Amino acid sequence: TVVVIAGAGSVLQIVKSVQDEDGGQVRAGDNLRFTIKISNPGLVPVDAATLLDPLPVGLQPVADKGQGAGDLLLPPGVKAAWEGTVATKPPQLRVVGLQILPGESVTIALRATVDAKAQAGLSMCNVATVQLPGGGDAAPQAFASKPACAAVGAVVGQGLVRGAVFEDV
Repeated sequence: TVVVIAGAGSVLQIVKSVQDEDGGQVRAGDNLRFTIKISNPGLVPVDAATLLDPLPVGLQPVADKGQGAGDLLLPPGVKAAWEGTVATKPPQLRVVGLQILPGESVTIALRATVDAKAQAGLSMCNVATVQLPGGGDAAPQAFASKPACAAVGAVVGQGLVRGAVFEDV
């Protein structure tokens, strides 16, 4: 999914996708990999941007194995942390310090595990938001990707239909 948003001097293109790491149907316990590519096709550098990426109900970040922010692929020089827990609110990834020069892009990838109790048909859609700080005459800006979705019992990229389907001939 591609979203292009033009603002006061800034243009960002955000492409978000999801893959089931073992292929086939999404099942409880599977790991999903979400990839976010943020491109700056404009003429103005993006500096000090923040990515917010809350996980939907049914997903948990993959354990971090003592490395702090979890199983993440991040650009150099940025900081990341998971905020919240299932008990208080869905976990949200916060990545701060993103810099994207004109004509360049950054890629962020994260892994999340489908809850062991997830029922067939549970749809898990994930949306990333990039926030740009204001400064001088510029107002703060926020850009959101379109959702990247997976459903328990379906192959990523395919729909899940429940009920009767009729063909009118």
